[in-house]
Amino acid sequence: MSELTEYLQRGSPAGTVLNYVEVSRSPPKVAIVADPSNFQATACALVLCKLLGQACWHDVAMSPGVVPRGEAPLAGATACVMVFSKGAVGQFDFTMAMYQAALHQLPILPIMSEEDFHVLSEQEVTEAVSLVLPALNTAGCVADSKALFSIVSQIFVEIAIRFAPQDGAFSADVLEAKATEVVQRLRGGVQTTKLEVSSELLAKAAAESARRIPL
Repeated sequence: MSELTEYLQRGSPAGTVLNYVEVSRSPPKVAIVADPSNFQATACALVLCKLLGQACWHDVAMSPGVVPRGEAPLAGATACVMVFSKGAVGQFDFTMAMYQAALHQLPILPIMSEEDFHVLSEQEVTEAVSLVLPALNTAGCVADSKALFSIVSQIFVEIAIRFAPQDGAFSADVLEAKATEVVQRLRGGVQTTKLEVSSELLAKAAAESARRIPL
């Protein structure tokens, strides 16, 4: 783990860092989602997953797992930790996972992996998802840009935790303290996120999700 953190802090090539990325082989209770096209965000999710696993090794109800690209993240999950980075909202896998978490009304804890990340405005969300929205709709997402902005707004009602192993200021002790804070926040209760669309579309989405995702 310290070697992975050093690679991140040195800005090593994506391939070198991603060699360390592992995914859970069983459905996690705490699903950790990052933009799979962003190697630093993905590696950040892995570091967090490892530290959460160490902190909660005795608690099956808190077992964490990084969600692989293209896989349904919410089968059996009771909470979702989303690692936000620039461009994540609008990336297909990340945005679909965000939508599914809201559909299942899961509590979502936001993590900021980049210092200059900011909460997106409605216009920024609309622009970010405009290109990927047709693919999302084809995959069963019934939300429009307004509904996706509502999800983002609900997520950031929770105060985000900054977790950046690539930042040299984040020592091993700081990273462990941040992971402990994540555990405490999840156990203390995180607001659930809801999909705000018409009841007809919500019923359609639930039926489609039940068909696609084994719960």
